[in-house]
Amino acid sequence: MNLKKKGFTVIEMMMVIAVLSLLSSIVLISLRKAEDKAIEAVAKANVHHMKKALEMFYITNGYYPYPDSGEETSEGGWSEVLTFKLTPEHIPKLPTDPKNRIIYTYESNGFDYYDFYYTFE
Repeated sequence: MNLKKKGFTVIEMMMVIAVLSLLSSIVLISLRKAEDKAIEAVAKANVHHMKKALEMFYITNGYYPYPDSGEETSEGGWSEVLTFKLTPEHIPKLPTDPKNRIIYTYESNGFDYYDFYYTFE
């Protein structure tokens, strides 16, 4: 009687699972880096479009958007001011980040200075 059995041992199965786990973690890390690069590329494009819209607003009105006297701005109120003054004439809508990893910031003195940039978290 031949007692040789065909199949894999428990140790061989554990080694296969360990190798597959290692490979999948490497792939996931690479995908995360690619996603970060894509999100940052979109943020750069959004900043470029916003700067073009702000320049068009300046050409049309002679100043950069700023809250009018008596206009209330809450926390993040710049988006309300920019929405009111730039859309839809200069830009269809303000940029947003669905994953909340990018913070857009707008600063202006209301006359001849503005800065629009993003922070990537």
